[in-house]
Amino acid sequence: MYKHILFTLTSLMSSILVFSQEINGLTIPKSQITSEIISDAPINNEPNKSQFNQHINKEAKLSLDSIISYGKNESTGEWDKKIFKEFFLYSNYRDTVVEKSSWDNENNDWKIRVKEIKKYNDQNNIIHYEHHLISKSKKRIDYNYTDKGDLVEIINSKWLVELYKWLQIEKMTKHYNSKGLLQVDTSYTKYTDSDAWVLKSRKVYTYDTKNHILADTTYIKQKNAHEWELFSTTKYEYNSGHLVNELFSRWNSDVAKLIPYTRKEILYETNNWNVLATNEYKWDKTIDEWIIDLKHTFGYDAYNLLNSITNNYFDSETTNKKNVFSFDYSIKKEDLILPSSYSNFDAFHHKIISNEYFNNELEKYREANFYYSDAGSLSIIDNTSQEVLVVYPNPAKKSLFVNFPKIYNQALFELYDIRGNKIISSTINNGEEIKINTLKKGVYIYSIICEQNRIAGKLIKD
Repeated sequence: MYKHILFTLTSLMSSILVFSQEINGLTIPKSQITSEIISDAPINNEPNKSQFNQHINKEAKLSLDSIISYGKNESTGEWDKKIFKEFFLYSNYRDTVVEKSSWDNENNDWKIRVKEIKKYNDQNNIIHYEHHLISKSKKRIDYNYTDKGDLVEIINSKWLVELYKWLQIEKMTKHYNSKGLLQVDTSYTKYTDSDAWVLKSRKVYTYDTKNHILADTTYIKQKNAHEWELFSTTKYEYNSGHLVNELFSRWNSDVAKLIPYTRKEILYETNNWNVLATNEYKWDKTIDEWIIDLKHTFGYDAYNLLNSITNNYFDSETTNKKNVFSFDYSIKKEDLILPSSYSNFDAFHHKIISNEYFNNELEKYREANFYYSDAGSLSIIDNTSQEVLVVYPNPAKKSLFVNFPKIYNQALFELYDIRGNKIISSTINNGEEIKINTLKKGVYIYSIICEQNRIAGKLIKD
């Protein structure tokens, strides 16, 4: 459970992030944009698995379409001031496109800041991931697997704008023992297309008799050197199979020993092993003591289901931030199709409706609403295409949104009742919110016209 919580933890509290996502040792730079629930890679006790790979539920009822973050409109008191949006498209029950946008007040429209593209093989394992920082840079990762589905190679590439092509810059190969446990990660690098791969580092894993990771030790090889040098080690401690301590140390050649660097401590409620808190420390070598840097505290309801997270940041002054989740308990996680960045988050035990953000004084400063559609209406799209039209959420209660191809500036949206009476007729911008809270529950027919193209479909009003 601990690794699932950490997967989403850091940026739950962040407003604007400059962050990087580490996937099995390779780094994908991300952008200066918020992500409501996405974070650095978790501690991974299954290092041969990609965090993008997840169980596919073809019996799901709803798919998560978008998460929109709002600030308070001071003139009305309503939480409807648009800030950020994450938007998801799916194919074969997997998220294939993720768009992260911020609201552009000047143009009164969403501006895409980041776009992620994913492709999967027939076993639903991720084989291709692209991260586009719009108008700035592109990164790519390609994955290769054994016939059994074990990850054996990861290649990281960057986009060369001037040459208009991809350059492979990092590679990692994975080697397993006879039990199928990951034994060694080997990393390589190169600087030009003509270069051969150069050995860079190795990470060696050791396990206990129950196949828990006891330690991973990294060795590096300097350019043109023949010998491996110890660089760092991470040691793990368990209680009844649950991770309780993680100690990261770096080798100091001046004193010829490992020096503590960071430590994580996980505290549990031992009756059911819910994570109560995690403490993160940094080693202060001037006083030879651990100094607390960050604390996460987790709240649960009467049924032991996670419903809040509080972060305490210990810098020059202590800062506290809290997230409180609201749920629709009639819809379980098993009934949902989620993007990979959310699929392992423990707060998604049921359908999340909203996520409220509170500051030191427990004053609310932001609200994120989660929008869903009928899983039967999942869009089947080409992974690299931007030419898609989506109406979401569906069913809808208060509002709906329309995303249409970027080649069109505007579209005509029309909504009819089952008798054919026109209820709404409005020219809309891409991603614009359409209020339907005054409509009665039932089935409606929408029509969207982009120049000479017209698309119609069924909308369910809850």
